[in-house]
Amino acid sequence: MVLFVKLFRINEIGFVTNRCWLETPHHYTNVGLDYYVIMLNHIHGIIIINQIVETRHASFLRSKSITLSNIVGSFKSAVSKQAHENGFNNFSWQLPERWIPSAIAFLGEGFTEQNKFMNSTLKMVRGKITEFYQNRIEYLYTQKGKDICNHQNLTIISRLK
Repeated sequence: MVLFVKLFRINEIGFVTNRCWLETPHHYTNVGLDYYVIMLNHIHGIIIINQIVETRHASFLRSKSITLSNIVGSFKSAVSKQAHENGFNNFSWQLPERWIPSAIAFLGEGFTEQNKFMNSTLKMVRGKITEFYQNRIEYLYTQKGKDICNHQNLTIISRLK
């Protein structure tokens, strides 16, 4: 089993995004947030609006009601403004070639139902995998771990002979 991992730790733009996201309910009455995840070049999140809303485009120009459109627009503007104020003007890091795995781990066993790394519908059980391989994943963040010929990978390969 080979585990390809795209590693990234949140950068300054990620911190700005996180801060702006968490501040959103403070700018609107009757707005709450639920689960969210910040990705490399976008965010997934659930916004809860506790009132009847209009869904017309640019309805904020015609009424005072809160719409998803003006909440998201305001959030995007705040993130962009703060990113530019902090000197982040080049977003070339978002290009597809950056999605190449930055670390590769060879694992000693496959993901199966027997080791509980796969469930009965053959979907990976991420929690079990990350818990079991926690030390291995942390090692992949180190300079030595990013080398495909690191000692952990070589040990696994030697067992396969």
